[in-house]
Amino acid sequence: MLLAEFPWQVFMTPFGIPIVAIVCVFTWLAIQSISIAVAKVMCNRSDMELKMELLARGFTSEEIARTVEAGRTEAPPRQGCGSGATRHAAI
Repeated sequence: MLLAEFPWQVFMTPFGIPIVAIVCVFTWLAIQSISIAVAKVMCNRSDMELKMELLARGFTSEEIARTVEAGRTEAPPRQGCGSGATRHAAI
């Protein structure tokens, strides 16, 4: 069993708590980075699907740009949709 073989005495050393804190911080940062990336990918995918649907309906590029921009609101920069690179993407 993996837990039985882990050297639990590492937490009883003076460096035990800082090691756990560092591992927790890096784990949190990795999870946060992955979730932000997934949100941006999902936003870009929905934008692309909307643009492809509008193209299929026969909209011109100006109409598509106007339609996509009309649905956007100013959002904080950490959120995937609403601002940043997707705002000025080529149609």
